[in-house]
Amino acid sequence: MTKNFKKSAHILANLHDIILFVKVQKHNKKTDVYIMKNNLQKLRWNKQWSQEQLAIYSGVNRSLIGKIENGDVKNPSVFTALLLAKSLGVTVEDLFTIV
Repeated sequence: MTKNFKKSAHILANLHDIILFVKVQKHNKKTDVYIMKNNLQKLRWNKQWSQEQLAIYSGVNRSLIGKIENGDVKNPSVFTALLLAKSLGVTVEDLFTIV
């Protein structure tokens, strides 16, 4: 991770927007870089829910929700993403978007 990315990640984290850079290696050896935006905290705040409330409604552990929100868990399981999306009344694409 370069210093520029760390600075960008820090600034974005302060704005409550976690953005992840995802590298995808294709069969032709070309690497594409995608930017994935994590909207979990913003959607939770829109409902005025605490992490604990979201944990109760979704069945997902509160500490895992916190780790997803702050970017410590970059690739939650599909099942976890579906549980969170369903409890918030949104799609998985609303939670994690590629920009």
